[in-house]
Amino acid sequence: MDNHRIDLTWEGESRFRTVLSLLLSQHNRKDGLFEHYCVDPDVGLVLFWTKCSISQPLPYPMRIGALVEFAWNWLDTADYGRKPNFDGSSGKGWRIYNEDWGHVKGEWAAICAIQPVWAMYGK
Repeated sequence: MDNHRIDLTWEGESRFRTVLSLLLSQHNRKDGLFEHYCVDPDVGLVLFWTKCSISQPLPYPMRIGALVEFAWNWLDTADYGRKPNFDGSSGKGWRIYNEDWGHVKGEWAAICAIQPVWAMYGK
């Protein structure tokens, strides 16, 4: 399906792994490998199902499990910026999303972008 759409902000490693694995399974190539990504300061870590103008090669071709691990490790070391100051508490969360027709920044080969975001808990 070409017009899938997701925009989910949540927290937790197991949820992250479940959501990303499900999303990647739709784009699994016949050989089961993913080979391209980029880190864009505006949108975060972008995963691609094939090469495109802004992608770069992953360190090695990865199956879904390895790519999820790669993405989680990137997120685990990402800069979250200043912790929000509001009447409540916050923790490290994440956002996984794509845009119209499953694109990210207009790139047709994108699967999704991943961003570090603060999970906020009001009183």
